[in-house]
Amino acid sequence: MRKLIDIKGQKFGKLTVVKYVGNYKWLCSCECGSEKVVRGGNLKNGSTRSCGCIQKGFKNTGKLVEGTSGYLLHYMPNHPFARRNYVRENRLVMEKHIGRYLTNEEIVHHKNGNKRDNGINNLVIVSKGEHRRIHNLKDKKYSHSYDDKKLKELYISGLSVRDIAKLWGIGKTAISNGINRLGISRPKNSNRGSNGRFTKGVVYECK
Repeated sequence: MRKLIDIKGQKFGKLTVVKYVGNYKWLCSCECGSEKVVRGGNLKNGSTRSCGCIQKGFKNTGKLVEGTSGYLLHYMPNHPFARRNYVRENRLVMEKHIGRYLTNEEIVHHKNGNKRDNGINNLVIVSKGEHRRIHNLKDKKYSHSYDDKKLKELYISGLSVRDIAKLWGIGKTAISNGINRLGISRPKNSNRGSNGRFTKGVVYECK
């Protein structure tokens, strides 16, 4: 059995440890006046820094949009890690769950691959390296599950690698690898119209 280290009276973020309640958990008092039972390990490693009031202090305006990468974004200009005044919903859900802000090195991964499914049971915190490995394995798994003829047709029609990857729900690396494998070429971007697709009358070539 691990030796219990008494941390009563110590402060971690906005939490002050009041007393031990068993099973390696401590009753803590938050600066906001609330109380919260927290595992000692979570206090020491910094994963829990408040009762949850950190997130509650930021008002969500209710403005919700879908970003270009498929993530749901909330308009929260006062959030310290907002990008162009928006924060991804999956990160907000995770921050509320753990009671602290996520760092820039922490990625919130969707277990089922659905970027709109932001239930806490579908989310997990991983490092950037772990996230790359997860998607590299996924790209490898699905690299030959699409139709080569359809890929060539979509790419030549003017859809970008990102567009096709989003349409089929697989990684951009898998699409890029398929394009290189097939040796597909198309006109330069200068032939695109205002809608992002290539203009009519252009002669396409496939190697």
